Parts: sequence; structure tokens; C-alpha cells
Amino acid sequence: MSSSNTNPFGEQTYQLKDDMAADFSEAFEMYAKGRGFIHQDILKELLELVEQPMPEDEIKDIIETMCKGSSRLDLEAFLQIMTHKMRSTDPIEQLRDAFKEIDADGSGSIDRSELKEMMMSMMSNDYTEEEIDAMIDKADLDGDGEIDFEEFVAMMNDANP
Repeated sequence: MSSSNTNPFGEQTYQLKDDMAADFSEAFEMYAKGRGFIHQDILKELLELVEQPMPEDEIKDIIETMCKGSSRLDLEAFLQIMTHKMRSTDPIEQLRDAFKEIDADGSGSIDRSELKEMMMSMMSNDYTEEEIDAMIDKADLDGDGEIDFEEFVAMMNDANP
């Protein structure tokens, strides 16, 4: 992994749970048969075995990213692929990514102007500024005038029961 805490897909580092990593490693070893690698054409079958299927075009993109001209994937590359896959389906990570997008200044919290801008751009213009202010007031549980990540998660859970 690079020193900037990003994976080969340019995402912030995400850790697989130990039991999940062990399961993925075991499945990989079934196909590697002691060689320490699998051929890229086996990847689709292996992904289906671990119940993480991907479309052909996504597999092709991943192979180009991970193999860099080789036809082989080692265990480390496979685990990076699975980490990427699991990260993209983890709802908390999806919320964290959305939070970072809205937190334009990178302060770790979303101020009223950042949240208003997001709501006005992503939602239809059916909301008045007063209605948006009311939503923000409801989400700002500690009353500090900003939405931290925990408040953001609670707000999104309320919006999508």
C-alpha cells in the first residue's frame, strides 16, 4: 500500500475483518493450489465463489489496475480487490465518502452553508431555505451549528428508515 493511506484504486485504506480476510484467503488458496497466484481468467469464478460477483467490465478494469500487464494475481492483489469490493458495499463507508464530499473544507464537520449547498444541488428545488434550516437544526444534535459524522449518519438514517 502506498504511504498516502490509499489503495491501488485511489481510495482511503479500508480494512477487512480478520474472519472475512481468512475466508477470502482460503478461497484464493483453493484456486491457487499452492502456486501463490491465480490466472486473471479465474477471477470471475473466484468472485462468484465468495459471493461477490462483479460485471465483466469491472473485472477487466480491476485486472488492468492490479495486474499491470501480467496475467497473474497473487493473494495480496486478490485481498486488495476484495477490500475494494467490500468497501464499496459497506453502508458506513458510503456515508463516510458522502460526508467527505459535502465537507468541502475538510474540517471534519459540515457547516450550515456546506449542507445547504448540498441539499440545494442534490435535491429538487422544492425545499425552501427555511425548510432546509429546520432539517439542519434537527440534525445538529449537540447544537454547535455544525453536523459531525455521527450526526450526519443519524440524519441519513432518519431520511431513509
